[in-house]
Amino acid sequence: ARPFRVLQLIAGQGFRHVLIGLAIGGALALAAGKLVSGALFGVRSFDIAVLAAVSALMMTVALIATTLPAQRAASVDPAIALRASVRALEG
Repeated sequence: ARPFRVLQLIAGQGFRHVLIGLAIGGALALAAGKLVSGALFGVRSFDIAVLAAVSALMMTVALIATTLPAQRAASVDPAIALRASVRALEG
């Protein structure tokens, strides 16, 4: 596989998981916000600025966390990686 394709595959899989987590976490945050707003005085149930900032921060961290290992994997020669894995299985 070409290095760009390896980078795209690894980073894409990792980022997909982050997007799913953000969607689930956003829904749970909205539900929890409604619960907390009823119990505490002065707490709003929906603050789009905070949700957007946290989502942007999580996506930035995820982009870095998936891209760095993907770049390293893309720079490895496949033949060398295959030989190393065969030796690990034999030894």
